[in-house]
Amino acid sequence: MPREKKAEYDEEALTRFVGNLLMLSGAVLVVPLPLLLIVDKQERLINTTWIVYVAVIIGGVIYANTGNRFKKRR
Repeated sequence: MPREKKAEYDEEALTRFVGNLLMLSGAVLVVPLPLLLIVDKQERLINTTWIVYVAVIIGGVIYANTGNRFKKRR
């Protein structure tokens, strides 16, 4: 990305958002693991977990790319 274009964005806010998105997506995959020992329908739990994971990632990308949220205010 050219420096002029890069200077338009608030890097700190963007990196904070991406870090939070990665932590949330990791938690979506890790939190259901103990439930695998308890739940009878493990395949359904695994599929639901992956659907929620994909929804979080897609939702995060859409949120980040709409509304000029990470552009610097002048």
